[in-house]
Amino acid sequence: MIEAGDGIAFSGDGTDGSPLVIRKSGGDIVLIPQLPTDAVITGDGQYFFTVPQSLDGGNITAVNLALTGAVASSGATTAQITRRRGGTVTDVLATPATIDATERFSETGTIGVPVASPGNSIDQWDILGVDVDAAGTDAKGLQVIITYAIPPH
Repeated sequence: MIEAGDGIAFSGDGTDGSPLVIRKSGGDIVLIPQLPTDAVITGDGQYFFTVPQSLDGGNITAVNLALTGAVASSGATTAQITRRRGGTVTDVLATPATIDATERFSETGTIGVPVASPGNSIDQWDILGVDVDAAGTDAKGLQVIITYAIPPH
């Protein structure tokens, strides 16, 4: 394994017997279920993301929500992240992520966002889903930021 810096590692040399694999040790996935001008819509499966090979074996370390349009004038906006592996659906978060009224980010909210285990592991072909449980009044432009880490091999 050759460390390339900035959390990027290379293995193999690209020949038939040793394919070149490039892996980043961590980063963010930004899911944009709605445009900044769209009102936040509640319901399960508002957005799906299929985990690619480059994230195989990773762990979700944090999930944050953001409103890129208008913040809610009242009421909280909450969402759960699910992981579908085969026929089993598992909640990733111990409690839904929450953006308080008049706030733009869940990170600044009164409720922390613990990541549940074992729901935080991700493998190639897992499907991550966004279930929006509540939408604050006038909230627009939901984004979901999933932070992940890939353990060294």
